[in-house]
Amino acid sequence: MIKKTFLLLFFLLSFGKNATAGSNYFVDGVSSGDPTQKTVILWSRVQDDKIDALEVEYEVSKDITFDKILKNGKINTNNNKDHTLKIDIDNLRQDTTYYYRFKYNNQYSETGKTKTLPEDPKKLRIAFVSCQNFGGGYFTSYKYIIEDNPDLIIMLGDSIYEHAKYQYRKDESGYGKDLESYRKKYKYYFTDNFYKEAKEKIPFMYIWDDHEIENDYSGVDFSKIKEKQMKDGYQAFFEYNPVRKIGENKIYRNYNIGNLLDLYFLDGRQYRKEPACDGLQILNYPCTIKSYKEDNTYLGKEQKQWLKDNLKNSKAKWKIISNNTMMMETNFFGALLNFDEWDGYMKEKQEMLEYIYDNNIKNTLVFTGDLHMFIQGKLMFKNKKVIEEFVATSISSPIPSFVNYLTPIAPLVVKDITLLETAYRGYILADFNSRKTNVYFYSVPVLSNKDFERKLLKKFEIKPF
Repeated sequence: MIKKTFLLLFFLLSFGKNATAGSNYFVDGVSSGDPTQKTVILWSRVQDDKIDALEVEYEVSKDITFDKILKNGKINTNNNKDHTLKIDIDNLRQDTTYYYRFKYNNQYSETGKTKTLPEDPKKLRIAFVSCQNFGGGYFTSYKYIIEDNPDLIIMLGDSIYEHAKYQYRKDESGYGKDLESYRKKYKYYFTDNFYKEAKEKIPFMYIWDDHEIENDYSGVDFSKIKEKQMKDGYQAFFEYNPVRKIGENKIYRNYNIGNLLDLYFLDGRQYRKEPACDGLQILNYPCTIKSYKEDNTYLGKEQKQWLKDNLKNSKAKWKIISNNTMMMETNFFGALLNFDEWDGYMKEKQEMLEYIYDNNIKNTLVFTGDLHMFIQGKLMFKNKKVIEEFVATSISSPIPSFVNYLTPIAPLVVKDITLLETAYRGYILADFNSRKTNVYFYSVPVLSNKDFERKLLKKFEIKPF
């Protein structure tokens, strides 16, 4: 009898184990993004290679137990979308936490948590991140961001890397060059548990930089020689991120959050022409002269006018620009250094600074990614501060060791710099209120998935200006 009972128990446990393992349809998790006061994008993906077209249910509730379902319905997806799911939930209440989940073939996804924007808050907390390279290390920053409990996480670009170089952990995602390989990159990056958990618990807003397509590309010229690659990369970006599509591959957009702040998201890749020169240059005075060319554009005509109009008409205390490459000038003995940044388009940069100055647009703060180091400083026009800029280091992307020697000479290289820290990975946390903005530069170890303490490198207090 004991033997028969043991065999029966073994059979049931084995059967249950196999059934569970074979029916994990939501391996890529869930996420939410682009919240407004009344709407939010919900995202997931179904892993079922046996079926082309399929139907998935979704549920939204104000409580984690889903005792009372506020929104529910069905979404169709297919192989053409790689079975990704995106739905724009509307008619929600402002400044409210919601829980959501998906259901397919009698299996639920993880439960996601999201929150709508407030109508007119007294304060708001945002985490800024950039440059998460899977081979560069674990995305440990998200562990601490979850503890910080921000209202939003803003990704400033390079949420994936088109290459797959081994540095501190093995990256088997391959090289991104077409639709299938870009899709594979996103799925592989979603296996980082820190990132996956953050996406489940906090709404994201994304812009892209270069590595979502190819290193240092300039969209206007790149599209002429690799149009399909750029189109495929953009398609995968919209399929795999909870970004509201407002036009053909359009990511520049803005959100008003009452009288406290306006959020602006820039696209510094798709509409830019080739810069004055490629990348880094040392004492290249001809390149510096070329950067002042009239027809060389970073934003493109339409985006530039959109940014000008919205900044001028803003009634918010703070104007927050999410930006992919640095605006502050890098200059060595009168020659610009990095032409992949805004410096490669100096004429357009000066035009924007002059516009902010002439129209007395106050309290413009720019948050930037790309450079894998912490930098803080200001941009001046006619001896008046018009912009404060904060550059977030990378989540995990490494930096060449020789760059660490730049720190002592930073004031000689970066104009109007306050701080430069090259040796750290991490993120920026910003607390906004009407009287001041507090910005924190946090360093976080990335070489292990074990618990390590983060380090506060610097706190900035910015008063209205």
